[in-house]
Amino acid sequence: MKSAMPELLVKSPCECSNIEIAAFIAFVRAGGEVSIQGLVERIRSAAVLVFARVDGLVIGVAALKQPQASYRRRVSSESGAKLPAAEFPYELGWVYVSPESRGKGISLLLSQAVIAASDGACMFATSRTDNIAMHRSLTKAGFVSAGTPFVSGRGKHSLQVFIRHAAQPIIPPDLSRQAAPVR
Repeated sequence: MKSAMPELLVKSPCECSNIEIAAFIAFVRAGGEVSIQGLVERIRSAAVLVFARVDGLVIGVAALKQPQASYRRRVSSESGAKLPAAEFPYELGWVYVSPESRGKGISLLLSQAVIAASDGACMFATSRTDNIAMHRSLTKAGFVSAGTPFVSGRGKHSLQVFIRHAAQPIIPPDLSRQAAPVR
């Protein structure tokens, strides 16, 4: 039997209910790659949050982040990738898909929804160097690697920067279905 196509819910954080914010936080924390200190504030300062759902249950999340200047400088300095705020105002981030939903193209759908929400603005993303599935999704979404891998501040793994220029075509995901609130 074919699995159901996920429904995508795209909202600004201020439009999200407390339950939706809690679900988003739970998914980001499950990824284990983000400092939880100040996480709620960072999530609430994102431009857009995206939820992928099947039968009303969240199976993945992503965000159009508005990175802080200090974070942008650190990523740029450590990777050697030039990420001026005027050119790359956003970051595609906090992409996480539940383990049982992986391998179905969900991270690409989430990434496309974030790109569509940005109106095609340039953005960057970081991904663990060993997360080949995410690298494939980023490449399919028009990102290219930039700079060199650098050691994450959250562990012993390395991160790679990817950038996406505005000239890349926007391939929007199917957002035609009306979304109900997150459960």
